[in-house]
Amino acid sequence: MESRFMPAEVSPLALREAAPRTVYGYPAQPCAINNRYGTNMRIYRIEHSTGWGPEASGTLAAHVLAAGAAIAEGSEPPPANDEEHILDAEARDRRLVFPSTMMHYQSFGCKSLATLRRWFPSPAGTKALEELDATLCAFEARDEDVIAAPSQVLFNRLTATFLWNVPASMLHTLTDEEAVRMPRKDRIFLEPNIQLSAPIVPIPAAAA
Repeated sequence: MESRFMPAEVSPLALREAAPRTVYGYPAQPCAINNRYGTNMRIYRIEHSTGWGPEASGTLAAHVLAAGAAIAEGSEPPPANDEEHILDAEARDRRLVFPSTMMHYQSFGCKSLATLRRWFPSPAGTKALEELDATLCAFEARDEDVIAAPSQVLFNRLTATFLWNVPASMLHTLTDEEAVRMPRKDRIFLEPNIQLSAPIVPIPAAAA
């Protein structure tokens, strides 16, 4: 059965060259790394070309549906129950660590790909997000601009440096060691393969 998240037939994605675009309401290429104030933290996240993550953009259902279908047909195993569920960890961290209100320039991410895979455990699910132009992004942020918790981190996009991005499905093939060695490069933009019923618009820079 075809849905707006999972088409019956999926054609290859087309990569477009980086153009003068904005992400999250700001230039696609942020400022250079500034470590005068101390050490920097590497941060990974899945996001669309607009800067929205899957939850904020409303596309998280694509991951859930694709993951459920893969488990049902036996191509992926059911999630393991040998550790705390990531949503339980997030609920605790939101209560004890993170502020009750996010600023418009803040985004969530993870300190490692292993942690990010706990949020997006399904290869089929990340492929479905990739079909909606999502990529795996790496940033570097000053430690003092990061609020860190076990489940995820909250960082300041205005002072963070964009390092690179790759198609979202590479979350399940790239290791943390390989990710650290990847050189900085311009942002790539994926051509969405699915027409959403409502377009995903960039987050306004002045939004509260």
